[in-house]
Amino acid sequence: KSVPIKATPPTPAPTRMAVFDEESAAEDEELPF
Repeated sequence: KSVPIKATPPTPAPTRMAVFDEESAAEDEELPF
């Protein structure tokens, strides 16, 4: 009861964007290297 299902969908949404940002930053840093 501590973890409602309503908080489940909004969590994966921002996580996917963060992963994309991290992957983009890693690629950008690898390019100049």
